Amino acid sequence: MRSPRAVLEDTDWDSLEHAYDSASDTPVQLVRLLSEDAALCGEVLAYLDAAVLHQGTIYSATAPAALFVAGILDDPRTLVLCESALPWDERERLLRAALLEWLGSVAESAAYGELEPDEDDDEDDDWDARAVDACRAIRPDLYARVAPFLDDADSSVRRAAVGAATHLLLAPELAERRVE
Repeated sequence: MRSPRAVLEDTDWDSLEHAYDSASDTPVQLVRLLSEDAALCGEVLAYLDAAVLHQGTIYSATAPAALFVAGILDDPRTLVLCESALPWDERERLLRAALLEWLGSVAESAAYGELEPDEDDDEDDDWDARAVDACRAIRPDLYARVAPFLDDADSSVRRAAVGAATHLLLAPELAERRVE
């Protein structure tokens, strides 16, 4: 898996989109996750939920953002206690737990419709399908970064990791891991 720094530097963010148009603002937002400022981290959590994975919709910026998030999970700066800036999510938890939850949401969205493909869709010409395919392609990398937290000492991190792993393990390419 590429390092978080490589994801930031090697991704052409200006060519990607999120729910509100160009994803050119995404790298700055992602770096803020490592600020150790609880309010700022809460704002970025809201950004991830509202822009990068808006109502479960995957955009071209979702996969690289997920790779960055997965890459920083073990960074000690993700141990800051924060809450999302979203009005409907008032929980206070470790940033690490919130990021694991978000990765679980990405995996859940990527799996949607996978077992029942619509044969009438020509997905080769559909940018949304390419964005979903990009998220599906990174599931093994995401799982490799989530799995170490399945037995984390913090219960909120452990629960979030189990939730994310559950969605990631729906991927056909991870079927052999389900027994673990």
